[in-house]
Amino acid sequence: CSNDAKSCYDRIVHNVASLCFQYQGVSEPPLVCMFTTLQNLQHRVRTAFGDSIQMYGGPNWIIPPPSRAMGNKDEGPPSGMGQGNGASPTGWAVISTPLLEIMRKEGHCTTFMALLSNMTFLLVGFAFVDDKDLLRMGNLHIDAFTDVADGMQAGLDLWEGLIKATGGALVPEKSFWYLINFKWSK
Repeated sequence: CSNDAKSCYDRIVHNVASLCFQYQGVSEPPLVCMFTTLQNLQHRVRTAFGDSIQMYGGPNWIIPPPSRAMGNKDEGPPSGMGQGNGASPTGWAVISTPLLEIMRKEGHCTTFMALLSNMTFLLVGFAFVDDKDLLRMGNLHIDAFTDVADGMQAGLDLWEGLIKATGGALVPEKSFWYLINFKWSK
């Protein structure tokens, strides 16, 4: 199943990112500096005719006004790492790694065995920035193709829930899957 995370850098919830960075050993002071800076940015539109007078962002976005949601770009303070921030690719890797680990621990992975050593490894799939390919394989001569499809759907449901927990969402128009059903002969 190939799927796409919607605007992954722009939707990262800062407290989730901070926890993931700290889990990887980054100390708190540089994280406070980075996220405070991101939350205090003032944005203007720049065109050939000059900079806009109206701006958005700034210190009033740090705490959402009453009845507004934290992290929702339409309602509250900005989330995200910023497309131009050099820490964005690393940030997404630091955030998505625990998500993939959760997928593996929950059994949404495929087991491969090396022919000569009989060593096995578990593979959830392949990820590149916001694109993710989930893998699911059935047990030979045990699982029907419907079992594999049901397992893939359960894995995709978990992946979507994990992405939502970080502030993200999946793009259905850019997501698809294929079922391959082999028929073994001798």
